[in-house]
Amino acid sequence: MERLYENIKKLKEEKPAEFNIQNFYHIADDDRYFDYVDNYLYSYVMDSYAVEDCIEERKFYTDDRITGVFEIDRKVTCIVPERHTMFDEMVSIHEIAHLINYLNNRNNDKSIYRKVIPFFNEYEFLRQIHPFYAEYYLRMRRNDAIECANKMNMKNEKDNLSYILAYLILNERKEDYNIDKLNKINTDSKKLEKTLIRKGYTI
Repeated sequence: MERLYENIKKLKEEKPAEFNIQNFYHIADDDRYFDYVDNYLYSYVMDSYAVEDCIEERKFYTDDRITGVFEIDRKVTCIVPERHTMFDEMVSIHEIAHLINYLNNRNNDKSIYRKVIPFFNEYEFLRQIHPFYAEYYLRMRRNDAIECANKMNMKNEKDNLSYILAYLILNERKEDYNIDKLNKINTDSKKLEKTLIRKGYTI
């Protein structure tokens, strides 16, 4: 944790890079999207229909983007955007990865490591399209980490730490990761944080 807080201190001193979200607004491609979801996210899931049953697509507005995994009266719902752009695909992949781990063990959602595997899945999805998008994604996540570092306080520390940690691990392991092994961990591990640390996905 000491190294993590050293990195947070450095992030506070950095300036965000120039970034235009519209680079991710290219039209969505259902074949590309479902190919990734089926072959990567669902590759170790025993019952993909149980996962799909929790997914709810909604219209997605940039200034009011409510997505994520929610549980009300023991019913788990994963809200994802209707897919019109590449960005919508990214968000959906992120949330489905989150959902799979949540269904595996809800306690993992309390860990600051919970965004690590969703970040790697977004990165891998974009890397397969073109290296430019993967590198631009890192720029977006770095800017997010800088923002989180600067706004972090006692009330929101855990949530901000999850974004910062996921970015730092992704940036460090971007050339040395195995998405299949990560998705197996995402599906099977009851103690996400311990497993990721043991596999070297830590700061």
